[in-house]
Amino acid sequence: MKKNLLAVAIGLVSLTANAQHHNHLTLGDTLKVNGHSHVEVKHDDDSIAGYIAATQVHNHDTRGYPKDLDVFIAGSPENALVKVDYKSGSHARAHYKVLDDLKSTVNLPEVIWSADYNIFEPEDEAKLRNKNIQASDSVHPELKRMHGIMKPTIYKLSDRVYQIYGFEMTNSTIVVGDTGLIAFDTHYSNEIAEVAIEKFREATGIDLPFHTIIYSHHHPDQLSGTGAYVTPEQVTAGEINVIAHEKLFEMFALESGFLSPLMSHRGMYAFGAPLDVGAEGYVGQGIGYVPKEVYDPRTTFTAKPNITLDDQQIMIIDGVEMELFHVPGESSDHIAIYMPENGEMLLGDSIQGEAIPNVYTIRGTQYRDMEEWKDSVDRMRSYHAKSFTNHHGRPVIGEDYVESVFSVWRDSLQYQYDETIRLMNKGMTRDELELHITLPEHIMAHEYHRPLRGSVEQNVRNIYNGYMGWYQGDPTEFAKPNFEDRAELYVEALGGRDNIYQTAEKAFNAGNYGWTMDITTWAVRANPQDQQMKQLKADAMKEWGYSQSTPGWRNWALTGAMELENGAFVMSDMMINLSENTMNEMEMDDLFKILRTRLNSEKLSSAPEDTLLTNVILDGVDYTFGIRSGVMVHELGHSDSGQPTVMTRKAFYDLFFFNTQSTEEPVLKTLIEHIESPYGKQVPIVTR
Repeated sequence: MKKNLLAVAIGLVSLTANAQHHNHLTLGDTLKVNGHSHVEVKHDDDSIAGYIAATQVHNHDTRGYPKDLDVFIAGSPENALVKVDYKSGSHARAHYKVLDDLKSTVNLPEVIWSADYNIFEPEDEAKLRNKNIQASDSVHPELKRMHGIMKPTIYKLSDRVYQIYGFEMTNSTIVVGDTGLIAFDTHYSNEIAEVAIEKFREATGIDLPFHTIIYSHHHPDQLSGTGAYVTPEQVTAGEINVIAHEKLFEMFALESGFLSPLMSHRGMYAFGAPLDVGAEGYVGQGIGYVPKEVYDPRTTFTAKPNITLDDQQIMIIDGVEMELFHVPGESSDHIAIYMPENGEMLLGDSIQGEAIPNVYTIRGTQYRDMEEWKDSVDRMRSYHAKSFTNHHGRPVIGEDYVESVFSVWRDSLQYQYDETIRLMNKGMTRDELELHITLPEHIMAHEYHRPLRGSVEQNVRNIYNGYMGWYQGDPTEFAKPNFEDRAELYVEALGGRDNIYQTAEKAFNAGNYGWTMDITTWAVRANPQDQQMKQLKADAMKEWGYSQSTPGWRNWALTGAMELENGAFVMSDMMINLSENTMNEMEMDDLFKILRTRLNSEKLSSAPEDTLLTNVILDGVDYTFGIRSGVMVHELGHSDSGQPTVMTRKAFYDLFFFNTQSTEEPVLKTLIEHIESPYGKQVPIVTR
């Protein structure tokens, strides 16, 4: 299961410069966010940070923030405006193309429209920010370079294929059929997609309607803007073909589940949510442009597919032959498309953009298999494509140029994987590996493989953890004092608080920011109220962040510095991306898992004599509910002869998730009283 990006995107807002310098607020104050959204302070001990994720649901906003992605189930494709025909076979070949000379640059297709500034802002404001970013010493040269490249652009690969690039962090591809249009991925929101489609129509003169939506994978930046292409009424009537891998919606629903609060909160740091856009703040993720509109109130809509595939299928849609095939890597449900008419390939995120493969994302993710991903790139190579579109990078044309990107990416994946395993077998620990693995020079010099987004350091650590776990072979990891005691012992061993400060200040002045961050950490942990020490660490984190090309490292450092200066960011209930809309698409076992992991067992007895069980019939299925050994029990079948409580799935939501119903049944009542949101509050743990 991959991480929940949607909750991150909904929670991403940017504090004004004035707000960043005031932490404690007064009851009744109104906080201005993003220039037009107003949030009222409801508790006198609240901090600015506590409101970062909550703004999307406040009634002072001029536009409503979506509480969750609207999901519409596509009706039967038998009613589709354009029917899909199927064909057997494959266009893949049994050999790969061999390059006489590696193309270290990329060859771009025709540009039919472009703007050299963020079109969602006034031109003078956007251009001034771009100029300041390029002139600043607070932005790494690689980020400057990519920021200069990432401009709203529409590329034409052929009369059939166009890529919409740079309107936000993600792109989309439009395929022109004989009577209508096919969209491959649909941007992050309806508002962004509407503008992108408008510019596409202006640039091409093509005014055909959309009749088919294809999703590359389940991440919300690929599917949240579907409402700009088609209407819910068209989807539910089955007029629209909605095509994806068979696991897409399973993965989508799971990401709104039991770990989404933590992943969303960590994503706030990795994406730099509280930072102002600019030279000393957020300058992108190395994969797309930085329009503030992405963080503003928006509407979202996706469609649950009515046509799915497992591994590979040729489809003819409105006169266009398209071979869809499975390419797991960034996600297990990812597909790519090959179009034999002109040799085009539509990649989605199977190549993540002009960056080192991001095999581990620091906001948190389950293990991504580099070997599997390498095999997927090889599968793409076997089609000998003459061009490709990419939803986090610029499109490329020319068979040699396409092959150069594919071969560099797959060789990078294999090199990191093979070298990590080799050195692990020689006894190297996780922390040692990154010191001994350097990618070949021709790979690091390639224009489509820049030190952005991913990094060798985080990738090799991910491989080690994926195969060997967190233990590095030193029993000290078990024997060392606990977290709090260790901090106090380190402060004492390092000569006391004042000596640590003087040592750290000297290191800071010498430009040794990493050591400054390291040594001040122990003093801050020993005394979290030491604001002078926290400020020194914050200053070091900012300077270190400015020197990084990997955006996640930069964003986390700058966001963490803001937290040290202004107070802890409060995890908000609004960052749990789970609504009835999504819950209806989830398996009951997954919903039970969410409730299980919200039960506060510390307040319950785990003794056998305190077992509490009751019978429930939920939508006609018999369950035993209750508490045993301090955990929530949800087992099929009834465990005793007591009268069962009968409820519908909606009543189950109302009782356990939304707190709009109550019960006097003693076991269910006890369960509900001890089910909390991750932030220590009782239900509701989500909002309807």
